[in-house]
Amino acid sequence: MRIKRREFVEILGGSIAGLPALAANSVARPLEADVQSVPASPITQKAFTVSGGGMMVEISSQGKIVGVVLAGKAIHLHVQGETALAECELRGDITSTKLPGGGVEFRKPIAFQRGYRNASLVERFLPTSDSVRWEIEIQGEDDPWATPIETRLKWPEAKSAKFWTSWGDDFSGKIVGKKDTSDPTLSQALRLARARDSSGKGWCDPTVPRAFREMDLEYGGHHFSASGFSVPIATVIDAARDSGVSLALSPEDTIIDMRLGTGADGSFTFSRMNNKICKDKPVRFAMDLIAHAGDWRPGLGWMVKRYPDYFNPANSTADDAGGGGAYSSFTGDLDAEKFKKMSFRVNWLASFDWPYVGMYLPPVPEGTEWTSWYHKTASTRKIDDYCRRMRADGFHVLCYFNLTEFGTAIKCPEPPSNVTNEADLWKDPNAFLYKKLAGNILYGEDGKPLWSWNDAVVVDTGDAAFQDYIVEQAARHVKEIPHCSGICIDRMDWLMRFNYRADDGVTWLYIAVGRAEGLPARSLVNSWKQTLSRIGPIMHNAGKAIFGNPHLKRLDLMREVDGIYDEIGYFGFNLNQSSFLGVRKPVIAWTAESRQLRPDPDEFFQRHLFMGAFPMVPYPENDHSIVSEEWADRFYRDYGPLLDELRGRKWVLEPHVITVEQGAAKANIFQTPKGYVVPITFGGKAASAKVVLRGSPVVAAPQEYKIEILHPGAGEWNVLKSLGKTPAGLIMTVPLRRGCAMVRLTHVAA
Repeated sequence: MRIKRREFVEILGGSIAGLPALAANSVARPLEADVQSVPASPITQKAFTVSGGGMMVEISSQGKIVGVVLAGKAIHLHVQGETALAECELRGDITSTKLPGGGVEFRKPIAFQRGYRNASLVERFLPTSDSVRWEIEIQGEDDPWATPIETRLKWPEAKSAKFWTSWGDDFSGKIVGKKDTSDPTLSQALRLARARDSSGKGWCDPTVPRAFREMDLEYGGHHFSASGFSVPIATVIDAARDSGVSLALSPEDTIIDMRLGTGADGSFTFSRMNNKICKDKPVRFAMDLIAHAGDWRPGLGWMVKRYPDYFNPANSTADDAGGGGAYSSFTGDLDAEKFKKMSFRVNWLASFDWPYVGMYLPPVPEGTEWTSWYHKTASTRKIDDYCRRMRADGFHVLCYFNLTEFGTAIKCPEPPSNVTNEADLWKDPNAFLYKKLAGNILYGEDGKPLWSWNDAVVVDTGDAAFQDYIVEQAARHVKEIPHCSGICIDRMDWLMRFNYRADDGVTWLYIAVGRAEGLPARSLVNSWKQTLSRIGPIMHNAGKAIFGNPHLKRLDLMREVDGIYDEIGYFGFNLNQSSFLGVRKPVIAWTAESRQLRPDPDEFFQRHLFMGAFPMVPYPENDHSIVSEEWADRFYRDYGPLLDELRGRKWVLEPHVITVEQGAAKANIFQTPKGYVVPITFGGKAASAKVVLRGSPVVAAPQEYKIEILHPGAGEWNVLKSLGKTPAGLIMTVPLRRGCAMVRLTHVAA
């Protein structure tokens, strides 16, 4: 549902020359006489200021942001901001309190729909060493209810500013929905992707800030829609004054649903929905206003430093397993050198050794054989033997896991069963489900179970019995398949759903439930978080990784997830959102068929290089994904050595760290275990590109690095000799072939 934003009063901003630098932390204080500004109305006049991280936030007596001062740049902007509850109004006076340490708190009594429900909204503005923290607390006073909780900001100079977020598509090119018929060889799936991607090429560069425009983006997106964002951050950039401000929301918050809306007038709104407002438990959110240079990178970099557990893999196993991927049932011998040349490193095991979805390791003594879903003989020892052989060849295996689907040929209502022995109950998926796990079946609003492929039912892992069961399955993987590198959890798309027969205590559905007063429910997002908090330590303490198939791409779901294996990653907007989730984690993007390399194979590989992501490789018995054919294999061999350099890469998120003069190509920079790599891409027919590095250790001491270059299909690395150091940074004149080159900067001590 699109949430309508209230109108803001237009106020023009300005700058103040010679404004003294502000301390990182200062007290909330009344209006200073020494700061001049554009006259403001009493409604928007500042009464308090809170300073932190080189920013001073001006706040009115009504608890609304009315200005921002960027100390380092001596810039004063009449930014407007507030948090409000949709369809609510004040029902009394607003009170303010100065807090110890320099903060200020506001209490606002509010009423929903002319007194239908009452609550208290508390907002706090607190100084920190690198931000101004903005906290929200809502305490209900009577029966539960819900309404969109909207945090709104408006930038005063919208026409000259640029906006950025972790979007899948910036909607800067062709009109969304326009069909692309330029290539008759495209599959239906790729045609759909292009029809919903504004670039017209299936991918647009998501690192370019754009002019403010009307957008409505969904947190987590949808795997068949470009209008999503994956990291809860909004950044405004004033390039002319090299300044920027980001609003970063905490992934630690309980977010049920959320949207980000923007307008051409410079406004943007985060709308949090379906949070239960009641007298028993307050609703709390936290976010930070961050001042930085005029680039999108430092805002996201701030989030990485502030919330490392959501961005960093728990151990190095994930980076070791990162590389070109497969999803295959093939367990025979491989030509290891052939696949290494194509950058292959990991197989998400699609052998379906389990008897049915959800019963991954039947409750039998270790080593006992059973009949798999493919009607083959399987056992944990056979699976582990395959994993051991793959490790010996330098590859990794991820076992299949799924938290949201169960069974095969499930019937409703429960059918009769011939199983009479409790120990054999697992052999009948219907009997096991209804006797052991009936409480986990997910029902729709119509009261009927939700179904998935092969007549499995969708399940809610928040159910206690099922959660204990699936956690026990994870523990057995660790014990009985020791050579497996971890698990990959499928079908996160079901996390968009709600369990209408349960109550997690924090979810309240207020729309489209057939009841005017709303309805309690359990969000499967919360079920996921609870279950992963138990599975994560089991896997990580054993040195194993957890990869996820993030059809729902939300940072708050990533705390225990070490790597991303995106099944719909061939859609450019999915690749983009997954890559922002994986700025410090390996990202593997699905390649469904060789036709997805057409019409321009170089463009296909170069967008993966630019985003620091690995494609799937042509592999024997790949399941609904690319298989070997010489035409495609050749391009994988050409780009395999370049992709290999991305293993263990981390995005460098320092401001202005890399540019290409005159926009002759695109370039990105990643830190690796041995130094840095710089993929230069999309150079077209240009013979070379001048790449400027700033701020990295390489610039300070280039003599401490061996700087080499490799082109697609070239085979050998060569020393890059065209280097120059100027006040602007380290300038590399990089020869291009097929519009591309990979520059490797290896520390001589590495």
